[in-house]
Amino acid sequence: MPATCVGKPPVAAPTRRVPRVVVPRVSSSSSPPSPPSGGARGDGAPADPLAKHVAAIERFGTPFAVASASARYRLEPGVAPDGGALYCNVGGWVPKGSRGAAVDYARLCARWPKVEDDELYRCVRRVNRCERLAANELVVRWETVFVPAKLRWLHDIGEAWPGVDVELYDILDKMGELSRFRWRSLFLLFWNTARTGTMRLPAAKIESTSRLRFVEERGAERGAEGGAERGAEGGADAGAATLTLAAHDETIDLIALVNDGSVRNRRICRDLLEFLDVRKPPATSLEAWDDRITDCVRWSEVPGMGMFDVDGLEEDGDRGKVYEDAVAVLAFGTVVCLFFGVGVGRWYIQGLEHERMMAAMLETGAF
Repeated sequence: MPATCVGKPPVAAPTRRVPRVVVPRVSSSSSPPSPPSGGARGDGAPADPLAKHVAAIERFGTPFAVASASARYRLEPGVAPDGGALYCNVGGWVPKGSRGAAVDYARLCARWPKVEDDELYRCVRRVNRCERLAANELVVRWETVFVPAKLRWLHDIGEAWPGVDVELYDILDKMGELSRFRWRSLFLLFWNTARTGTMRLPAAKIESTSRLRFVEERGAERGAEGGAERGAEGGADAGAATLTLAAHDETIDLIALVNDGSVRNRRICRDLLEFLDVRKPPATSLEAWDDRITDCVRWSEVPGMGMFDVDGLEEDGDRGKVYEDAVAVLAFGTVVCLFFGVGVGRWYIQGLEHERMMAAMLETGAF
């Protein structure tokens, strides 16, 4: 039998205390910490200096969302007979009657989108692509879509027609086709609208390419511009470097296509001229701007745009289409007369029935 220890009871081994670690509770609604300002993201990588300009361009649908008072703007460089641009806000072509002073680019950015919204019916601008060519250079592919002035009445009829939706589509794929007005086409438009409930109208579509070049400036240098730059402010410290727009070169696809003879559709040519009208620079008369467009854009060479290009003077081979138009006019007039004739006759018959009922009530004393 083993020996037993008499005396103090055995002492248990000391227990090891583990320190408590308190984990802070994070609310699900708390937002992640914002990256520090001054050109660096929270992960230490440098911020994209063009990101805010790209965001402004895509949000407003136009490169004119980025403005700078000292930027140089050129519309269609090299298209003029003297090798210059169609318009340049600094130097270049000077309209008659003006002093040739430079136009603030920020003024153009505030003017042209507003004029487009006021004068182009249902004008919509959208950016299709925005790419970086370099750390300080952007190329923007964008477009302007609107309802031509000559089709506005059809658009209004479609919107007022109960149960009818108006659908717009572009006809740039038909720029090489001759365009002539046909009564048969108008008849088919109303016929298909009544049958399908959708009025499809050809809209004007102007595609442009803008090349934007930026320069790096410090906060002190930017303060001299007096806050004229839109879309490039905020987020940077007073002494931090930022990119400011220095040059904007814009080309319109249809101008080159008209000048090289690819456009034979006068509807598309008229859409281009309507768009160029709203691009009239400040302090420039309508006559001077029209003369400048005529000097740089060969729109009168498009079939149907000349002074003596009149519908109905076609060659003998087109007489069959003229007869088709005459038949379509007669059919369209017949449908309209029947429609209104039935409506007026129904209203007249209802009036007679109402008068007969009133006379019967007076005779029987029921009234």
